[in-house]
Amino acid sequence: MIGKSYIFHLFLFLLILPDSIYSQDNICLIPQVESMVRKKGTLSIERLESIHFPDEWKNTGNGYLPNNIPNWNYKYKPAFALFDLQGNLVQTWVDDNAEPSDWLHNTVHSYTYPVTFTDIPKGTYQWAIAIIDQTKDQQPGIKLAIKDKQEKKGWFLLNEIVIQ
Repeated sequence: MIGKSYIFHLFLFLLILPDSIYSQDNICLIPQVESMVRKKGTLSIERLESIHFPDEWKNTGNGYLPNNIPNWNYKYKPAFALFDLQGNLVQTWVDDNAEPSDWLHNTVHSYTYPVTFTDIPKGTYQWAIAIIDQTKDQQPGIKLAIKDKQEKKGWFLLNEIVIQ
C-alpha cells in the first residue's frame, strides 16, 4: 500500500519540477540546435515568404516531462520567438504538434513548423526557441539543457534574421 506521505512527496516533486535543475535521474530536454538553423551568419527572409523551420528535441535524462497529467493539461509546448535588436519580444509561434510528454529517454523527435513573416516589419531580428507555459502568457516555463547558451528572457537564441 502506498502511504499518503509518499503520494504527497511525489505530488510536491511534480509541482516543483519545472523550476528545478534537471539531472540524469530526471529529465534533460535538449533542442538539437544543429538542425534548428543555429549556424554562423544571418538568415535573410522575404517578408511574404513562408519558411518551414525544423525543430528536433531529445530527452537525455531517464524521466519524462509529465505534460499529459490532468494538473498540467498539456500546458508546456515548444515555441519560437522573434526579438527585435532592443530585446523586445515581437511575436511568438507555438508548435501545437510537438508534445514534450512523448519525448522519452534518448529518442529524437523531429518536427517542421511553418512560419510566415507577413505581419512583421522589415528589419533585423533575433530568432529564439523555448518550451513555454501556455498558462503564463506564453512565457518560457522549462529550463533547457543547453551548453554555452545565449538567452533572452528565458528564450534560447538561435540566429539573427533579416526580414526584407
